[in-house]
Amino acid sequence: MRVPSKANRQLIEEIDRLKQKIAQLEKAASESKPVERPLHDIEDRFNAFMDNTPNVAWMKDDEGRYVYINKSYERRFGVKTDSWLGKTDFDIWPREIAEGYRQNDRIVLETGRTVETTETAPDANGNTTYWRKFKFLCKDTQGRKYVAGGGIDVTESKRLEERLQEERDVLQAVMDGARRSLLAYLDRDFNYIRVNEAFAAACGLRPDDLIGRNQFVLYPHAESEAIFTRVRDTGEPFEIRDYPFTFSGRAERRTAHWDWMLAPVKDADGKVGGLVLSLFETTERKRAEEEMRRSKALLESVFNSSQDLMVVVDRDLRILISNWKSPLYAGKKEYPLGSHCYEAFLKRGQICEPCFAMNVFNSGKPLLAENYNPVTKRLVEVSSYPIFDDRGEVVMVAEHVRDITDRRRTEAALRDREAQFSVMFEVASIGMAQADVATGQWLRVNQKMCDITGYSPDELLTMRIQEITHPEDRDRDWDLFQKVVRGELPDYRLEKRYIRKDGRTVWINVNMAVIRDDRGRATRTMATIEDITDRKRMEQESREMEMRLQRSEKMEALGLLAGGVAHDLNNELGILVGYAELLHDNLDESDPRKGDARNIMSGGERAAAIVQDLLTLARRGVQTKTVVNLNKTVTEYLKSPEHLRLAALHPHIRVETRLDDDLLMIRGSRVHISKTLMNLVSNAAEAMSSGGDIVIRTENRYLDRPVAGYDDMGEGDYVVLAVSDEGEGISDKDMKRIFEPFYTKKVMGRSGTGLGLSVVWGTVKDHGGHIDVQSKRGRGTTFSLYFPVTREEAAGQDDIVPSDLYRGRGERILVVDDVKDQRDLAARILESLNYIVDTAASGEAAVAFLRNSRADLVVLDMIMDPGIDGFETYRRITEIHPRQKAVIVSGFAETDRVKMAQSLGVGAFVRKPYVKERIGLAIRNELDGK
Repeated sequence: MRVPSKANRQLIEEIDRLKQKIAQLEKAASESKPVERPLHDIEDRFNAFMDNTPNVAWMKDDEGRYVYINKSYERRFGVKTDSWLGKTDFDIWPREIAEGYRQNDRIVLETGRTVETTETAPDANGNTTYWRKFKFLCKDTQGRKYVAGGGIDVTESKRLEERLQEERDVLQAVMDGARRSLLAYLDRDFNYIRVNEAFAAACGLRPDDLIGRNQFVLYPHAESEAIFTRVRDTGEPFEIRDYPFTFSGRAERRTAHWDWMLAPVKDADGKVGGLVLSLFETTERKRAEEEMRRSKALLESVFNSSQDLMVVVDRDLRILISNWKSPLYAGKKEYPLGSHCYEAFLKRGQICEPCFAMNVFNSGKPLLAENYNPVTKRLVEVSSYPIFDDRGEVVMVAEHVRDITDRRRTEAALRDREAQFSVMFEVASIGMAQADVATGQWLRVNQKMCDITGYSPDELLTMRIQEITHPEDRDRDWDLFQKVVRGELPDYRLEKRYIRKDGRTVWINVNMAVIRDDRGRATRTMATIEDITDRKRMEQESREMEMRLQRSEKMEALGLLAGGVAHDLNNELGILVGYAELLHDNLDESDPRKGDARNIMSGGERAAAIVQDLLTLARRGVQTKTVVNLNKTVTEYLKSPEHLRLAALHPHIRVETRLDDDLLMIRGSRVHISKTLMNLVSNAAEAMSSGGDIVIRTENRYLDRPVAGYDDMGEGDYVVLAVSDEGEGISDKDMKRIFEPFYTKKVMGRSGTGLGLSVVWGTVKDHGGHIDVQSKRGRGTTFSLYFPVTREEAAGQDDIVPSDLYRGRGERILVVDDVKDQRDLAARILESLNYIVDTAASGEAAVAFLRNSRADLVVLDMIMDPGIDGFETYRRITEIHPRQKAVIVSGFAETDRVKMAQSLGVGAFVRKPYVKERIGLAIRNELDGK
């Protein structure tokens, strides 16, 4: 229950007196008139009292009109109260305030109850004041009801209460904010007056559950009660450190350590009015102190067992801890903790310098430096690290001094070995590379490796092994690579193929080793890569050459055998045919034996033809050679009875010719070449059982380097006779024997003797030529016969173009060709056409010649190997003579490089082998600007 304040009691007393006065007045009014004068006296005294009281008073009738207001109201609030009389609250106050007042008035009038309120109002000076107001019911002698009111100024007490409440709130907030401390305020009888949340939670209760309850009723403890009593009675505080105690109210019953403090609260007279109990749990602190002791012991153990020198100094560079027994310490005594590091170390060989520590203190950053100790003659590494407090300030610096003399020597040796390895790696005459064991990514490559693959080092380092390995070798290569990395195979040795950047295939020999760490784990591979393309090509060429040699020797032996057999057989056939002819001539036409004799003669003639084939195979069949135009030979064969019979036997076959109009001449036997053509066309027709096209082609071809095909073909000018079919092709097995006598896949006796291709071989060899055969199963076969060109002219042949049209006028021509015979031939032809001729054996020589000389026109060979080709030669010439006239000659068809040269200004393209007319016209037209 709240006790009324002094102001409230005063107001209540005055209201009671007011009620008594009103009662007396009412009683006097009801009695006789003789007492009227005393009543007037009482009323005057009452009005004087009400006007001079510091409190305010008023009265309103039952309509809410003011009928009385004392003078104190006017003094306190600065209003003219006389102007209020007869008015209602709605005439004076704002509507919301007036409605509140009117509502309270109704309660008093209707119930007769007293209504008490607390309000604020500005005083005469505009300051806010607090008032406690009372309204109660009054009646006059006629029984009319009035609402009487009074108010007491409680501003001072209100402000005191607010300040007190603020102090209580602050105290409670402080107590509740002390989350790690348990705080309680008890009165003299040890009843709880105030506790914080932490204290209540430790007891397993809420704060309201503890207020008013006795400490030792809740937790009886005689020893503690004695301590509480002694503090209360003596006024002396009591303190206990690290006291173990278990709060029974806690959810988890655990014994914790606490710092206890019991302090008395004294009043102004020094009397103890209550006690403050504070508890602070020190369990974590105890644990931290124990951990600190263990850490310190461990730190000392590490310090003392380390071979390195370790020192910790404070901001004054005083030593806090150090291991004097380190072999790096050169002093003769142990300096006590607190000694200056300058005295202990700097004078003993500058193992660590004070400036290192000071730099760390000032910067707050670690410092790493090396120093030489002249006393021990060792190189040491000094590592200085800052140690921060909880505010982030550097309070200590730890210095770690390590002997790095041997490490530096080892590193120097490693650098030297690495430098040696790098030099060997880069200048090696074979490719060297390192790769990742998991992905095959190139990690390091040398220049030779780049030369082999055609890629730059930067390009290779973005690639993997598999990316440049030939597709047919990848699976086998990667499987072997992984087995070696896993240790399943001892080493990696493999011949495989790379695809170069330019698309060419190169053969390589790879030897690879796996580099492993000290735990045996594969980290990378090291491989040597040798380019064996030339060796593989030479091996292949050697095998092919050996095969061709064996084939040639076999054909030679067979030819000798066939020649001997043909010689003897010719003698016998001569006798047989001779006697058969005699018998035939001596028999009558009616004699049936005359037909038998004729059959014997026909058989002998056919046998003689076979003998002639054997003589051709023996290379004894070509007796005379003349200048032959193969185009004419082809045309004549197509009109021959033999070809017409063949066409009749194979009506589903079509023969097409593609003859070079400018074909050069050869020297040979037209009869033998015609028979060779007949054999090739016959074979082609029989190879196409379902029909198809046979193509007979002639062309000039110049070979500026040897070409390996079925037969070796040397450099020079050739006329090529080629016969192609669309048949089933020749198998690899049969290809090796197709030119052997009597070797045939046909039915012997029905399709021939088996000597057709043998005769072709013998005829070509008799003419000093070569044979190339290209065939694919299901896609046909092409026989190409190469006959050497002759510069003689066929008998009776006239020049088509008069030579005057392409003769020179004394102009200077530079002939550039890497083949001496071609240079000499060109020079003779051009000199015969009245040109002055200079020659150069390479593109580089031509460029050097034209730096100091001039030529009206340059005849450029397109292919010159080694060295720059015709296009590059002309490009460099135009840098010297921008409008230099030139023609290009080549044994190959017109290529992109030829077109590029022509785009720079080169004129005509003349294909080798060329005749005087063609080369002469090309030069004349270029010089004349045609």
